[in-house]
Amino acid sequence: MAVLLLADVNDGQLATDQVAKTLTAVKSLGPVTVLVAGAGAGAAAAEAATLSGVAKVLLADDASYTHGMSEPTAALVAALAKDYEHVVAPSGALSKSVLPRVAALLDVIGAGGA
Repeated sequence: MAVLLLADVNDGQLATDQVAKTLTAVKSLGPVTVLVAGAGAGAAAAEAATLSGVAKVLLADDASYTHGMSEPTAALVAALAKDYEHVVAPSGALSKSVLPRVAALLDVIGAGGA
C-alpha cells in the first residue's frame, strides 16, 4: 500500500524535522512518496529525497502552491491521491487546512485529529 506525504515547505525550505517524524510514523504502511509543492521548492525536494524512508519525491514547482494556498494544493493532492492508499501530512497549519479539502474533493471521511 503506497503512501503520499504532503511535505510542509515554508519559503522554499523543507520542514525537515516535521517531515522526518511523519515518515517515521507512516513508512511501515508501504512505499512513501513525498509531495513537495511551492515556488522555488527544488532544494526542498532534493532534501526530501535524502530522508530515510522516502521511495519517491514529486515536485510541483508553482507559485499557486506557495504560502499555504489550500485550494490549489488540495486539488493537486486529490488528483494524485488515486494512486495511493494513504494520504498524510505533518500536523500543522498546512495539513489542517489542506487535508479536509482533499477529503471533501474525494468524498471520503478523514481520520485525522483537529
